[in-house]
Amino acid sequence: MTTRSHSNYVIIPHSDSARILLLQERYAWTLPRHTEEGSVAINRAIMQALGCEVTILFAVYEYDAEHEDGMATQRIDVLENHSADWQLPATGRWVSAKDLPELTLAVPGHYRVIEKWFWEHEQAPRVSHHHRQAREVYCRG
Repeated sequence: MTTRSHSNYVIIPHSDSARILLLQERYAWTLPRHTEEGSVAINRAIMQALGCEVTILFAVYEYDAEHEDGMATQRIDVLENHSADWQLPATGRWVSAKDLPELTLAVPGHYRVIEKWFWEHEQAPRVSHHHRQAREVYCRG
């Protein structure tokens, strides 16, 4: 029987700016990590590890592949932080898109996923504004 190992991560955005939480792990930085499956278990794991109440918004990355030690899967979920008075962990840092190239990530493959999240986050207000304008033109026309 093959055991399935989970190395899952989360993107926790800052509540009022385009920054995400990274944690220092030895000489590199990483997204917060957990080994759980299912939203309730993931939310609980983040609460226990970081002390913040969260909700999973969506999966931004999923990967499933055979490895020498059996099956490994990796998933990165984007979360919403509901703890307004939450204290940043001692090993934590808020990171912007501008800061990212200066950092060494523990999982180099996460650069692309994080860069894509920053790009989409930056585009979101523009897309929303564009849809609102299009809807107004359609309603008037």
